[in-house]
Amino acid sequence: MASVKLILRIDKVNKNNESPLWIRITKNSKSRYVSLGKSVKVDDWDEKNKSVKKSHPNSARFNKFLASKIADAHDTALDLETNDKYVNTRKIKDDIMGISSVNFFEYIKRYRADLVSEKKYGTIDKLDSVTQKMEKYLTKPVLGLDEITVNWLKTYETHLRDKLNNSVNTIHSNLKVIRRIINE
Repeated sequence: MASVKLILRIDKVNKNNESPLWIRITKNSKSRYVSLGKSVKVDDWDEKNKSVKKSHPNSARFNKFLASKIADAHDTALDLETNDKYVNTRKIKDDIMGISSVNFFEYIKRYRADLVSEKKYGTIDKLDSVTQKMEKYLTKPVLGLDEITVNWLKTYETHLRDKLNNSVNTIHSNLKVIRRIINE
């Protein structure tokens, strides 16, 4: 389960003697930070309650804004963890910021179109073969580039060897194509 906390970055004081407010997302001992675009003086910050003190002008409105942002971040993290098998802090941060992950298969289509225009038919055949194997392996038609991790690749390699009875050279060739796409 990911934790979401409001952080006052006192290490980043600006020229008005204000520190920026960030949301820290932590999962599996890895953290990501999302800037809220707001700053507050350290004297106006209540660290215990993670809110702005009443001494700050518009403190009620400011605290309502902070509560809203934290609630949105919690909701996003919970939704992603409920619906996706693989969730990391980068994916949660990107979703909070409205950045969508690149779909591996969509990128393959664009890459394949470039190969067609360059008339690299041998490479196209190999790419098509790897793509078909991956599509049959996956339970969903969408695979984000951020989901392809070392563990995912090892599991896929085991699938190629044990279920499809691919040889070592075929497995290496398949993983080489995947690496090429990721490096692109």
